[in-house]
Amino acid sequence: MLNPLKAFSYLNYFIFFSFTITFLRIILNVKINLPLHFDEAQYWDWSQNLDWGYFSKPPLLAFLIRMITELCGNGESCIRSLSPVLHFSTSIIIFYSVYLLTMSIKKAFFGSFLYLLMPGISFSSFLVSTDVPLLFFSSLIALFIIKIFNSQRNNFLFFVLLGIFFALGFLSKYAIFYLLLSFFFSIVVDKECRYFFLNKSFLLSIYISIILILPNLIWNYNNEFATLSHTASNANLSHININIIQGIIFLLSQSIIFGVVPFLYLSKKAFYFFGFSTIQKIFFITFILPIFMVCFLAIFSRANANWAVVGFPFACVILPTLINNKKSFINYMFLLNQIIFSSIIIVSVFFLPIFKLDPFANIKHIKPLSKIIKNEISNRENIALMTDDREDYAHLLYYLRNLNIKKAKWNGDMKIDDHYELITDHNDLKGYDILFITRTKPTPAMERKASSIKKVNNFYFKTNKRKKIFNIYILKNWQ
Repeated sequence: MLNPLKAFSYLNYFIFFSFTITFLRIILNVKINLPLHFDEAQYWDWSQNLDWGYFSKPPLLAFLIRMITELCGNGESCIRSLSPVLHFSTSIIIFYSVYLLTMSIKKAFFGSFLYLLMPGISFSSFLVSTDVPLLFFSSLIALFIIKIFNSQRNNFLFFVLLGIFFALGFLSKYAIFYLLLSFFFSIVVDKECRYFFLNKSFLLSIYISIILILPNLIWNYNNEFATLSHTASNANLSHININIIQGIIFLLSQSIIFGVVPFLYLSKKAFYFFGFSTIQKIFFITFILPIFMVCFLAIFSRANANWAVVGFPFACVILPTLINNKKSFINYMFLLNQIIFSSIIIVSVFFLPIFKLDPFANIKHIKPLSKIIKNEISNRENIALMTDDREDYAHLLYYLRNLNIKKAKWNGDMKIDDHYELITDHNDLKGYDILFITRTKPTPAMERKASSIKKVNNFYFKTNKRKKIFNIYILKNWQ
């Protein structure tokens, strides 16, 4: 165990470096000056129209964006500052969690930086997404599992807080249920885990969680379970097509997101699972089970690389407890891996565009496109805006946010396929001339609703691999 003076020194290092990394990420977001991704633009729009649910995601991220924009405005860098700040907060929680398990400042420092410098976290710090609050509340769930485990008697406050944080995780992203499934699986496979979880006090956590998520469930009920249906359709289980390569690619993506060296180390430790302590077993299952479940989904259908990250904070807590104190070189190898891959990500963001390999090329058209559309709108009267693409509509809502005109997304089949088909109706634009933005051309159904159609402009934008084409039409006297 470290002497108090050295422990204090490690604590100072942790505070200094974690603040520095977070501050640099905020500054980089300002310097890079990237336009919002269309999903980010949609989340911002949700934050301007707060509700208990949205078509594709639960509501908490919208509330968090609303809070941050009230503090520093609606600029891209302000909105994105939410990510490095929450990742920093998650690293603090991991630091404390590791310390509770090991009583070692050095190990707590290591676990925290394993998370903060994770390649996936470095990339995530340039974007705002539902994964950011999901990971934050996942780490809080891990912390209170530890507190409950370490408690000599049932502390009802811990169970209350566990229920609150699980509910907030649910309201961030439904992937929080992977944690619940992991806890159930640990009950099945291990007697000690079964003894820990089959505690009546956990019913209090469940009861509190249900109460807190009830408004979102009611919203889903009133909207034909739109979010739950969208989440299920993302899995695409109606089109099963076995592809082992997709599963291998998914596993490789997890190792890159988490860090290749620590991922391989944890995978190797699976062979020693039954020699773990109870808390190590719970946390290891919580890390590995979501990965296996989503890998299985990838083989039979489809899966995105970020679908299993909910267990990563648990891995960052357990990994320092599995390393022998005498093997400090392993710690350095882990952190070196995180630093190298995180540096590659930052260098890629800044320097790949020079070689026409811009990772954000597919969104850089939106500012010049918005300027063209703004000029078209400013020179016309009795004008409304319509698009036929969810991505374009979300982007334009953000970049034309200062224009007070009626807007809607075209829905030709009258099926609800996205958030804007749920909340807008092109029939509400009757009597207006429509400025229509499309990547194709007006449909026959549109032609029947307009007295005349005229193409007024087009816009070409080259990405890394292809050319994006936007056409602008005026649909006169929309009926």
